[in-house]
This record gives sequence, structure tokens and C-alpha cells, in this order.
Amino acid sequence: MGEDLSAVRAAVVGATGGIGAAVVEKLVDCGASVLATGRNPERLAALESDRVRAAVLDVGDDDAGARLADAVEVAMGGLDALIIAVGALGPIGPTRSVNPDLVLENLRLGPIAALRLIQACVPMLDASPSPSVTLFSGGGATDAFPRYTAYALEKTAIVRLVENLAVEEPRWR
Repeated sequence: MGEDLSAVRAAVVGATGGIGAAVVEKLVDCGASVLATGRNPERLAALESDRVRAAVLDVGDDDAGARLADAVEVAMGGLDALIIAVGALGPIGPTRSVNPDLVLENLRLGPIAALRLIQACVPMLDASPSPSVTLFSGGGATDAFPRYTAYALEKTAIVRLVENLAVEEPRWR
């Protein structure tokens, strides 16, 4: 089964995607209480159980951080673990011709949205006896990833965000 997480209250942003859904399943298997969020109400409904509450959330909305914090407070009364499992590959194409506006949108929906979500949850994380924040990266952050400039920039920024948090918030995992 794994570590006993029965005292953990976790929010999974992007729970309707493959990675997010797998994280929800593992957290539940280990006994955690979970708030699953995503854009797809039908997929969210399929995740709901006695240990999982669901809330529709689009990280592209300017008020997504505040809405997440409110939903966490209502569903669980606090937060020990924030897991952000969102991202997109597109736009795909040669760096010389990729649309900069679409690259900017990728950054807005990736690291900028993550920053907003984390900042909105700071008071609850600080109140937790063992707070953690988890984000996901990929090969685009470790080496050149031709034709996937938007993804590479997004994931590199996510890595740097995590590194900064690790130094600035030493009590957080």
C-alpha cells in the first residue's frame, strides 16, 4: 500500500489528466483526504468518493488561486500537500517560427498559474505540520527539446520555481 497518509489533506490540481488521476488514486490508497480539481466535470465526478471531493477549476482563470484556496477550506479545512499536475506540449514547431503568443500562453498556464496557486495556499501550507508542494517537469527542462520550445520553456520555469521554493521555504517538502 505505501506510506500512511491518513492525516494528510491534499489538493491535486489537474486531477482529470493522466498524471493527476494517478496521483489521486495513490493518495487515496495511502489514506489521504483529497480535493481533486480539473476542468472536466464528468472526469471529476468519476474520481469522487468518501475520501475525494471534487471542484471544477481552470488554472487559466485569474481567480483560480483564490477559488482553489476557498475549495480546500470548504472541503478539508486545511492543506498539507499541494500537487500541481498541469501542462501542455503545444505549440509544437520550429523555434524560428513558433508563435510567441502561444508560447506565452503556455507559460501563463504553467509556471505563472502554479505560482498563483501556491501563493493562494501559503497560509494553509504554513499552518500544516508537514507541508509539501509537488510540481511536475519533464525532459524539456533537462536538455534541448527541438520543436517543443513552449514545453521546454514551461518545464524549465517549473524546475526553477521548485528550486526557489526549496531554498525560500525550508520547512516545506
